[in-house]
Amino acid sequence: MNNREINKKKHLLEALKLRSDIKVLRYLGGGNKGEAYLLEDGTVLKITIDREEFSTAMKLKNRKSKHIIDIYDGWKFECVYDEEYSDSLSAIIEEFLDTTSKKEMIMNFVSAFKHTWFSIYFSDIEPKRNATFDDLDEYMRHPQKYPQAIDFTKQNVVNEGAKYNLKDEFESFYNQLACAYVELYHNAPNSHLDLNDGNIGFTSDSVLKVFDMQ
Repeated sequence: MNNREINKKKHLLEALKLRSDIKVLRYLGGGNKGEAYLLEDGTVLKITIDREEFSTAMKLKNRKSKHIIDIYDGWKFECVYDEEYSDSLSAIIEEFLDTTSKKEMIMNFVSAFKHTWFSIYFSDIEPKRNATFDDLDEYMRHPQKYPQAIDFTKQNVVNEGAKYNLKDEFESFYNQLACAYVELYHNAPNSHLDLNDGNIGFTSDSVLKVFDMQ
């Protein structure tokens, strides 16, 4: 077992010390900042070192949003590795989303969405050549202030969807993602959406939701 696997096990054990009621079924996956586990009750335990993610999650706790993941609980804990090294970590209990069944469609959609904004709109039309995701947040959170940009972007994304024979699907994804930006702004104004295809999933009713906001 390598150090990463050892540390992952330590993280889980320390997180569960404070919640003996939680029963883990299996490991779902992880990255540089944390790991996720499916729980017996059908929710997900997310363990993270990202303080901004935890802060945003606590602002969203018990708020019902249509296109933002439901957050049910959260707590902080310490993980001691040896006498000289420890980590401050956070645990989040959140809704389980399907991130696999529409993976390819979402990858193509997010690619089209980013390309439209950064390579076409911000670079060629506005132009705003040094645009960042902060600019994208500003436009998507306040669509009434930038109607021409929003209309252009949506139409271009839908046209890209047509190339995959997914015009209706891309339009639906766009509309739901646009709602997610606005919902996040209203519930956690200082947070931002970390837009990538790995942070979008679907409920059992096929409703698009975003997660891992910061």
